[in-house]
Amino acid sequence: MPADPDIARRKAAEEREEMRIGLRMMGLAWAMLSEVLAGTGVGWLVDHFWGTAPTGMTIGACIGIVVAMYSLIRGGLSMNAYLEGRGKPIEHRAKQSEPAAPERDPDG
Repeated sequence: MPADPDIARRKAAEEREEMRIGLRMMGLAWAMLSEVLAGTGVGWLVDHFWGTAPTGMTIGACIGIVVAMYSLIRGGLSMNAYLEGRGKPIEHRAKQSEPAAPERDPDG
């Protein structure tokens, strides 16, 4: 154990943050899988009740893949923005999040 408790706390906080990021990425993967399976399942149901096999399942799987890719890209961009913001000093992040004051017209 490090002699300085601040170093130990910082290291533990970094490990928790890395775990949080890993779990968020794992959540993206599970969401992608479930969206593809849901689209395939809906397509199978359409095929089952309307007797259109394998058209419904194929279309459902394609729609599921498109939705999954959209979600994955959105989640990845969100994660990228978060990770880029992590590298900035806290003061800089706070200044970015403050709304800009409206400018007044000097003429009236």
